[in-house]
This record gives sequence, C-alpha cells and structure tokens, in this order.
Amino acid sequence: CDSALTKLILCNNNIGPSGAKAFAKLLSRNTTLSEIDLSCNNIKDIGAVAIFSALEKNSTVSSLCLSRNGISEESANIIMDFLSRKTAIKFIDLAGNHIFDIRALENLMGDVRVRTGYLEID
Repeated sequence: CDSALTKLILCNNNIGPSGAKAFAKLLSRNTTLSEIDLSCNNIKDIGAVAIFSALEKNSTVSSLCLSRNGISEESANIIMDFLSRKTAIKFIDLAGNHIFDIRALENLMGDVRVRTGYLEID
C-alpha cells in the first residue's frame, strides 16, 4: 500500500511567517506533495518568499493555494520570477492578497493558471 502524502490542506491555521518558514524547510526536501493549500494563514511576504524559495528545490508541487495571506506587492517580483520559469506549478491561487499588476500576470510564460480574485489566467 502506497501511503505517501500527496495533498496537504493547512488552511485557517494561522501559521504566520515563522510557521511558513518552518514548513518551507520541509517542503524543499519533500518528494511526494503535489497539492498544497496554505490559504488564510497570515504568512505575509516573509512566509511567501520562504515558500517560493523552497519550491525552487521541489519538483512535485503542481497546485498551490496562498489566498488571503497578507502577501503584498513587496513579494510580487519574486513570485513573478518564480512563476515565469518553474514548470511543475500548473495552478496557483493568490486571491485576497494585495499583489500584482494584472498585465504582468498576463505575460507569464508557460501554461501556469493564476487566480487573483475573480481572475484566472489560463
């Protein structure tokens, strides 16, 4: 029986930036997760940067939900840079955060679907 965890839902746990940084350390070594939901955890920019840095070393996560986390424009360039070259990510939910110029999202390379509020770009 294969018992590897492939989907992790940690929404509404208020893990904050320090919890996101701790999770990121584990994520960088994980080889089984494909879907992660960290919505409503107040991870802020510090946590978002840690998660995206960890995903640089992870090739299995294809779906990431970071909605309503207090992520601001401060992280936009890091996230945009990551999304423009990371091929494993196929869907990312950033709704309810205060980031991104919609035109910049439209220029993303590849086939990443990005959701920001009511907009989902295919």
